[in-house]
Amino acid sequence: QNFTDEECLTTVALFIENMIIKGMIRTRSNPVKLDTQIAEYPLRHEQVCQTETKSDAYTNVWHETIHLNVVEKSIFHLLDGRHSHAQLHAQLLQDVANGLITFSNQGVQVTDPEKITLHAQEHLQASLYNLKRNGLLAR
Repeated sequence: QNFTDEECLTTVALFIENMIIKGMIRTRSNPVKLDTQIAEYPLRHEQVCQTETKSDAYTNVWHETIHLNVVEKSIFHLLDGRHSHAQLHAQLLQDVANGLITFSNQGVQVTDPEKITLHAQEHLQASLYNLKRNGLLAR
């Protein structure tokens, strides 16, 4: 069956409207500028704010509530554009040394210093990506 251009546009418009209503598509009247890459000195987006005092919940640029995991909470206060990945990694290692963070592999706590360093680096990269994907980083 052949459809007219008008029928196609109406169908697509109704589809998009339905997806927006269901929360499956985000839309804003003004675009939110987010970098596609994570900078060497990551920066929290200026519109991000903590939902409650002493909470792990933050409101992102799309006004959604995002809960931070333990690694994200450890580094979030340092995402001011002045701390490098190496400094963020050092913060994670300090938190491990202070007993605030532990890493495990298949349910067994990692205690080998080299493996802890590797796990901290892996978790740092994953957390920075997650923060960017969730609209919490400007760069």
